[in-house]
Amino acid sequence: MAKCAPPLRPKPAQDSLWEYLKSGHITTIGSDHSPAPPELKTDANFFKVWGGISGIQQTLPLLVTEGHVQRSVALPLVARLTSFNVAERFELPATKGRIALQADADLALVDLQRSFEVRAADLFYRHPQTPYLGRALTGKVVRTILRGQTVYQNGHIVSKPMGRLVRAER
Repeated sequence: MAKCAPPLRPKPAQDSLWEYLKSGHITTIGSDHSPAPPELKTDANFFKVWGGISGIQQTLPLLVTEGHVQRSVALPLVARLTSFNVAERFELPATKGRIALQADADLALVDLQRSFEVRAADLFYRHPQTPYLGRALTGKVVRTILRGQTVYQNGHIVSKPMGRLVRAER
């Protein structure tokens, strides 16, 4: 379930990476979200098992749990790593990655006091599997707003967003 590249690292290496992040040397955090049907993740031959993790839905709660709660990573840093810095890195329009007048109002509202267990029934993936199943996390996303429109609220998709390609400004 957790075969990925780069491979998972031992705890001391993970701790060092968190310290590196806190020092400001890491500028963005994202996920390639590499889902696969269950049959591609269960072969007895490790080299035939699909490499990749389904985990984009847990990215922000993992950052809150592992970063903010357990290692005192400042919340403004988490916000920059997942929004502003990403928009800057990929040269997206000034309407992306920030809270400002004339910005698109793309927001994830997180209840920092709310803990939850990752359950297959709550996943929005085509194949509801993730290496985080059963894991207790803190920082429940309670509402997602895309271009000012609520698209997710309290565990439910409440409207279908109209997608559009956002191109770099070069």
